[in-house]
Amino acid sequence: MNLRSRLRSLLRRGGNDPSEVVSRHWSREAGTWRTGRGRQWTELSLVARAINRRISGREEVDAYQYVLETHLQGRLPLERVLTLGCGGGELERGLTKYGLAREYVGLDIADGALERARAAAREAGLEAIRYERADLDRLELPPKTYDIVFGVFSVHHVRELERLMDQVARTLRPGGLFVLNEYVGPTRFQWPREQVDLCNALLATLPERARRIVTSPLRVKRTIWCPTVEELAAIDPSEAVRSAEIEPVLSRRFDVIDRRPYGGTILHPLLADIAGNFESDDPAVVAILDALIRTEENLMESGLIPSDFMLLIAHPRTA
Repeated sequence: MNLRSRLRSLLRRGGNDPSEVVSRHWSREAGTWRTGRGRQWTELSLVARAINRRISGREEVDAYQYVLETHLQGRLPLERVLTLGCGGGELERGLTKYGLAREYVGLDIADGALERARAAAREAGLEAIRYERADLDRLELPPKTYDIVFGVFSVHHVRELERLMDQVARTLRPGGLFVLNEYVGPTRFQWPREQVDLCNALLATLPERARRIVTSPLRVKRTIWCPTVEELAAIDPSEAVRSAEIEPVLSRRFDVIDRRPYGGTILHPLLADIAGNFESDDPAVVAILDALIRTEENLMESGLIPSDFMLLIAHPRTA
């Protein structure tokens, strides 16, 4: 069954509560991301180094190390930090290595993800981490509680953006930071025709071995298309639900003190499902991926394409 047939089959089932569909979907998906898995662009080590370079100026310094170095120097340990949409808990466990805070709280709607996060924290003996179930569209946060709130690829799943941003502003302590590492591109992945055409033109230049679907190697990726809103919502009703509005809504409530665009406008749709073909020691394959990375960088720097992914660091706006 091809992707569109599978999507239509899901649509015909109907009758599912959207929040439960989201919970089931991310219970399956949480914790499956890893460098080298090869389904998505950010799972490639060469791409990860390029993202680091775009954010921090150094290939070895990632987004979170960059936040620690540039915005938290001399302030550690913080008292308490919060993650919106913690998934399998990788961020919180990673941040403990830097002594970021005395207490870490992770929130997620997916029960399966929370179970994995709790188990991993217990196994690592990390008693400072606590995980709780929460729907980010209905979130109630205590006032002046957290020094940092992280939103890591979760806020683009939020429909009630204004409510969420108000809750984050309420819960941050004086001097607190809201750190968003997010997809901020077209809502529901309704990419403009020019973007899709550019990605398809680049796809057509790739050798067939580089276009094989990593989960089904007998199939070859031949085109990139925008799923309809209905098709996307059938898999995850929350997917990119208001993604293009994240930065404008944020800017009305917060002062953005650091803005780090890092691409994905080409690499995200182009490498979806075929990224693993580029995790290789073959110099020819590495050269192709490097050329794709440089193409995206050059187009962004020249202003011909925007950045669909962004690191945003903000303070609540004072009256």
